[in-house]
Amino acid sequence: MDNLVAQSAVENKLSESNILDFKRDPYTDNKDWLKDVTAFANTSGGRIIMGVDEDESGFATEAIGLKIDNLDKEIHKLFSWLREHSEPDVSGSVRIWSEQDNHGRLFLIADIEESSLGPHRLKVQSSKANRHVYLRKGRDCVPATMSEIGELFEGSTRTMSKIFEFVRQRREAIPERSAMGYGIFQYMCIHVCPRQGFGSRRLVDVALSVDTKTFAPENANWSQVLPNPLGAIVQSAERDDKSYHQLFYNGCAELLYARIKGKVGEQGDSDHRSVIPGAWLKKYIRENTTQIIRFMRSADSGSQFSVDITFSGVHQTPLYWRAGSWPEGSRSSPLSDVIEIPSVLVRTQDDGSCFDVDIDNLMQLIWRAWGEKECPL
Repeated sequence: MDNLVAQSAVENKLSESNILDFKRDPYTDNKDWLKDVTAFANTSGGRIIMGVDEDESGFATEAIGLKIDNLDKEIHKLFSWLREHSEPDVSGSVRIWSEQDNHGRLFLIADIEESSLGPHRLKVQSSKANRHVYLRKGRDCVPATMSEIGELFEGSTRTMSKIFEFVRQRREAIPERSAMGYGIFQYMCIHVCPRQGFGSRRLVDVALSVDTKTFAPENANWSQVLPNPLGAIVQSAERDDKSYHQLFYNGCAELLYARIKGKVGEQGDSDHRSVIPGAWLKKYIRENTTQIIRFMRSADSGSQFSVDITFSGVHQTPLYWRAGSWPEGSRSSPLSDVIEIPSVLVRTQDDGSCFDVDIDNLMQLIWRAWGEKECPL
């Protein structure tokens, strides 16, 4: 087995630094694990290699491996500590994986992204309350000063403010009228924005996708102010509704669906009405949001995303929670024509799929916008 992380660290005599740490043994104390992970997340991110010994100067000296009876249980334990004892939850910034060398020695590697949700602090019993927020400085994890904590809060707030402003501008850019110039433009629009490095000079390489092509207006009827000229159409419908998926060079995506309604009852029946199939909403939100996030992750956009959803043209349109087989009656109807679902944090797993709990939180907000207490799906 070539290019193993642990073996390479020893062969290249790597040293512990502000982005690298070595551990000889597995973590047995949740405080040590939480301190190391949150310090990396609060600073610039980094990597922890477990199963490697180092000398007094921090240079890797030997790849000794770990003695772990149950690997899945060990990884579950580490994530559980993060979810239960970090605030805000830092687990979405962490990826833990294993490798084994030719001698059967096992190593664990934790990759931690710089987090835009911080500062992250420890929720553990301690007599030193001011040491709950840590930063990585050189080889050490040190308690943050009050001024440093303030800077972390400012940076987190600045990131979210940039995302809110981007979404606001895009919402205003979408025309109120339909592409053909008549009727209210009925659509659902999903904005997906990476929280890590948002607004930085680093450009997302949209050329990684073979389906990406430079945007060009398809006909004169479609408003040319809608797509960002610095964006790129990934998928576009040929009909007049002009549904599309669009990527932007700041790492964001805009997914617009102009056909969100269905019909209940036969033409002329008293029950004939326009509805929004709730099951359709969940299917498109889950599948298409996951698809675009997977692509964005492959372009180095991190693993945490803000998802904002806008509905237009939904005044008094009920939500039915079945698709294809309609139940009797309907869900509630909104009084407003435009509904803006607030930003929701969506985290991704190693395979790029979204955590179910984050999609469920998003669906709960949608149902509440229609006046319902809970989402039945």
